[in-house]
Amino acid sequence: MTHSVFSAFQAEETWSNRAERKKTGRNGYARGTPPNEASLHLVRCGSPEPSGPFSKITSPSSTAPITSGSPFLSPAQREMGRIRRFRDLVDAPDVDMADHPRSSCATPPPLASPEALKKMAWDGVPPVVRSPVWQLLLGYLPSHRERQVATIERKRAEYWACIPQYFTDIETLPPYERSLRHQIAIDVPRTNPDCPLVQNPVIQKMLERVLYIWAIRHPASGYVQGINDLATPFFVAFLRPFFDLDDPAQQDLGTLSAAQLNEVEADAYWCLSKMLDDPAKLARHLESQHVQYLQFAFRWMNCLLTREFPSPLLLRLLDTYFAEGDGYPLFHVFVCAALLIKYSKELMPLDFQGIIIFLQPQPSRPPGRH
Repeated sequence: MTHSVFSAFQAEETWSNRAERKKTGRNGYARGTPPNEASLHLVRCGSPEPSGPFSKITSPSSTAPITSGSPFLSPAQREMGRIRRFRDLVDAPDVDMADHPRSSCATPPPLASPEALKKMAWDGVPPVVRSPVWQLLLGYLPSHRERQVATIERKRAEYWACIPQYFTDIETLPPYERSLRHQIAIDVPRTNPDCPLVQNPVIQKMLERVLYIWAIRHPASGYVQGINDLATPFFVAFLRPFFDLDDPAQQDLGTLSAAQLNEVEADAYWCLSKMLDDPAKLARHLESQHVQYLQFAFRWMNCLLTREFPSPLLLRLLDTYFAEGDGYPLFHVFVCAALLIKYSKELMPLDFQGIIIFLQPQPSRPPGRH
């Protein structure tokens, strides 16, 4: 059951939902029955009105509006409502990405609240909007809408400027870089062998460039096997906006222009970098301060964080641990790593003594926090 660690980040997709899609088509309409233009506009762009999340969605069999209180929403209609709410947040003039206190389940945040995007993404992101949502959450796409186009164009150009500089003929490379290229070339074909998209030669060449450029520009971290697997979800997610169907693996990449593929490749590189940078920086800082994990993590591992977390939070954590069955020890390692990453900004400026003092109290309420 260890694979379920990642289930919180997957889109809500039940077997009944899939059956519903087979009967109705991708957007919830009976096959052969064209939806009205207003509903198509809703899926593409979201509603411009700041009213309730389901106030303008129309039923496939009727033009009567379906409200959020309707007990007869199909899985496809609920998904349309979620897509609309995500689009409203992504299209906002200014998306506040700060870490705000999470609202309780009894009082969910309003649609335009700062923590709404992160809270909604925790429950899964619809594939059609996953690309901009991930780019916002990772900090690659600026939260200020007016800066987004200029910033993303500059970052893409920066990536492609590295290709002729670093990704040259392998025979002309120094021994270390030649060995690195060779290892990546071996790993790429082994990556996700069951996914036709990732096995496509075009995608494999894109992946090879992304991994090599990342390794060259991050010499302190270096490339290790497994980073290739971390990069592939970005290709799948970022190719989704170019296809009409939910499964990009069924599509012909020949229908995409070179410019579109270049955008996907550059975006995948920068988002992989964003995802890997913070843990790597923190690990290097702890090493530079001669901090050994045994000095603070022995109790985390031996006592399963029972001394670090308050009782309600500990009980909630154990719910998930017990649900993991025999896989909970591995899940526990991820939880401990997540604690360090959560407070990496506070830990980075500290020296050895400051780090140990900071980590000795329970991490959920370190010194100076309530």
